[in-house]
Amino acid sequence: MAAGLFVFPVGLGVSALSHEVLGLSEQFAGGAALVTLLAIGFVAGRQFVFRSRHAIRRQLPKFLLIAFLMRAAEYCLFLSLFEFLETNYLIALTIALATSSVSKFLLYRFWVFQHA
Repeated sequence: MAAGLFVFPVGLGVSALSHEVLGLSEQFAGGAALVTLLAIGFVAGRQFVFRSRHAIRRQLPKFLLIAFLMRAAEYCLFLSLFEFLETNYLIALTIALATSSVSKFLLYRFWVFQHA
């Protein structure tokens, strides 16, 4: 959860920078934020949160599966809130990211980076 709290502002920052400064669409800005969080998430989870020493070759595929599924769910939630409920894109992204934090933490702790 700590890693999620650490990278949370990074995701919002990437999204805001992509849209507000670079002029990219809100949809692309949200997607760019989620891809950035994926890369940071593995390193932060493995090294700092769960301090795992197990083989990366076993953990990385599990992490990528969970991360991909969760990022897809987050992006779908983001788009649903933004497009259908006309929620501000930063608020929609905040809700999507916050919704998945607890689920990801539990999956990473007990399945991906489990201590044997």
